[in-house]
Amino acid sequence: MKRSRSAGDGVDDGARTVPAAPVSGFADESDADVASLLRRRLSPLRPLRCELADESARHRGHRGQLETGGGHYRLLLVAEAFSGKSRLERHRLVHSLLADLMCPTAGNMAIHALALQTFAPEEV
Repeated sequence: MKRSRSAGDGVDDGARTVPAAPVSGFADESDADVASLLRRRLSPLRPLRCELADESARHRGHRGQLETGGGHYRLLLVAEAFSGKSRLERHRLVHSLLADLMCPTAGNMAIHALALQTFAPEEV
């Protein structure tokens, strides 16, 4: 079944939505850093749409967040690279590009949790 979305749809669900571009004017500079970093890392996918929502405020005091740092994010991506791929293949592709940002042993864990919504252009 195809999902229909309008250009103005967001993924915020009460969280702050970080706009696709340009990255500036954030209340917290770390949001801009993470958004910019994610966009650079995801650029090989050549996303047609990229929306990042910071949901970290919903998880204040969460045990994993306190131990590792890093934020909780929701990412919506639309990319031709997802055409013909299963949801699992899409998520693996995204995770392969962001893996070191989600690894506590790397010492630079920017992302503690990442909820993904991945679509091919023909699905939106």
